[in-house]
Amino acid sequence: MAEFIGIRNNAELRKKTNLVLNNLRQGIAVKRAGICCCRKSFSPADYLRAISKAELDFKPLKVNKTQTAAYTESDIAHPRLYQTLREWRDRQDAEQGVKHFQIMHQSMLIQIVVHLSDSKAELEKIPGVGPKTMAKYGDALTAMVAEYRREHGVTAVKLPKPKASSAGEGKIKNTAPSGTRDISLQMFQDGMTIAEIAGKRGLVESTIETHLCFFIENGRLEIGKLLSTEQQKEIEAVLDKLQDNYIYGQIRMLLTRRNYQAGR
Repeated sequence: MAEFIGIRNNAELRKKTNLVLNNLRQGIAVKRAGICCCRKSFSPADYLRAISKAELDFKPLKVNKTQTAAYTESDIAHPRLYQTLREWRDRQDAEQGVKHFQIMHQSMLIQIVVHLSDSKAELEKIPGVGPKTMAKYGDALTAMVAEYRREHGVTAVKLPKPKASSAGEGKIKNTAPSGTRDISLQMFQDGMTIAEIAGKRGLVESTIETHLCFFIENGRLEIGKLLSTEQQKEIEAVLDKLQDNYIYGQIRMLLTRRNYQAGR
């Protein structure tokens, strides 16, 4: 168990470190672009264009996903526990009259089974498990896992080795994009803010916003949960005027430059 906790703590530290390094790399890339454009002469327009382009072109280093995000059904070593949790979720669906993903996403059930999370401290480390899920289902989930471990004499957690992708050895297989979006949605519906979700998942806030926008676009998330009616009206009024003369890419360029200046 101590070895397992050490692995999880190292993974969380690695995520935070990579996030800081990517932010530092972006800042350096933007400043370098601004300096390079001034080698021959200085032009405010050229300078702003250069730093905006650098921000848009910046590609962060790919962070190896933590093992909680990499596991699939093929990694499950305790299928009986997995079936128990699925049956529990089915009962919750029937009792509450909601769809299964509103109780808990499949990917989250898989992580719980793989990590054998038998305490609340371990359960809340699973991506997507936020305060509301802990309050509503934390006791039931940890009790089922703890009972399974007692019945089968499971005292230590041995995590499966992440599978290498076909592109080459050493690369951890990532979950599908839809899976990571679902996790962000689950955490948001669980009462966490965009900043809290980004912090827990080791992602930047703009990535979480993109995830949530996906669900707004397909009707699974009401925009009113993110923007008040007044905010929507104000933004729409401005957008109507801007879109008559500018395309989205140009508007985004200006926003990235403002973000850069605000962070100087």
